[in-house]
Order: sequence, then structure tokens, then C-alpha cells
Amino acid sequence: MTPGARPRARAARATLAAAAVALALSGCAQQEVEEPDPPPVVDAVPDDEAEATSADTGPLPVETVSDRGIVLVTTSVVLSGESSPITGQLVTGPGGCLALDRQGPPALLVLPEGTELSAGNRPSVTWGDVTIEVGGPLQLDAVAVPLDRFEGLPDGCGEGAAGAALVVSPG
Repeated sequence: MTPGARPRARAARATLAAAAVALALSGCAQQEVEEPDPPPVVDAVPDDEAEATSADTGPLPVETVSDRGIVLVTTSVVLSGESSPITGQLVTGPGGCLALDRQGPPALLVLPEGTELSAGNRPSVTWGDVTIEVGGPLQLDAVAVPLDRFEGLPDGCGEGAAGAALVVSPG
């Protein structure tokens, strides 16, 4: 071995050792899981009252249909502002109300007027040409609205649920 080869070999071993330690430490570091951002809270104004009524000053009316302990909550109000895409699983949440499970407290779903509930062997909801069974995956656009803004919401629907309901955008 030549006289200059030993220091180079030591330097190479030191570099490899440092790289191995860095890799080992990075593999042991706790990985942070990024939580999805909740949909934005947007004000709602009925289309026919857009100039006369502000959603900030009044409640958001909802209607309910119940079948075999499952409660469907709907609204005829079309929300202004942008909706956000959401994904999760359609579940029966607090009070028997249909909700979205996103690995946290279930978020109450408020579906468009005209949505139909079928509580047969495989409970499901249908609006337009979309049918989703309870327990099935759900991907749609919605706007988050604080639970205290709803008028006509059955007792129990908001208990233990997320602080905001997801109002599904029609279409």
C-alpha cells in the first residue's frame, strides 16, 4: 500500500460510517403524518333570497327523513362559495344520522334536497345518478358549516360528531 492510500482509505471509511449513521437515524425518526385540512367554512344564502338574507344572521333550514333508525338530513339551500373535495366512508353517526367517517369524529352529512334514503338490507342514499351504500367509500364536494347554524336538526345528530356538518354540493 502506498503512503497516501491509508489516509484516503480512512477518510472513505469515515465518510461511509457517517452516511450509515445518518441513514440509520433517519429511518428511526418518527414520521409525521399530515392531517387533511377540513373543508372551508363558507356562508350559505338561498338562491331566491341572495340579496335579502345573509346566512350569518339566520339559521340554515334542514329537513329529515328517517327509516329503520337511519336519519337522512337534507337542505334545499345552495351554498355560496367554494366547496372542497372530501373522501371517507358513509356511516350511521350520532343519533342515527348519516355521516362521513374520516378517521375522527364523524361529520354529519347534509345532502341535497331530493336525496332518497333506502334502509333495506343494504341501507343507501341516492341523489341524481349516484347511489352510495352505508359502509361504502364516499368521494364528493362539500362545504363545512358549524352545527349550531342548522334549524330542524334532530336531537342527537350533532352529539359526539365533528363540530361542523358537511353540506354536499348538488350536482
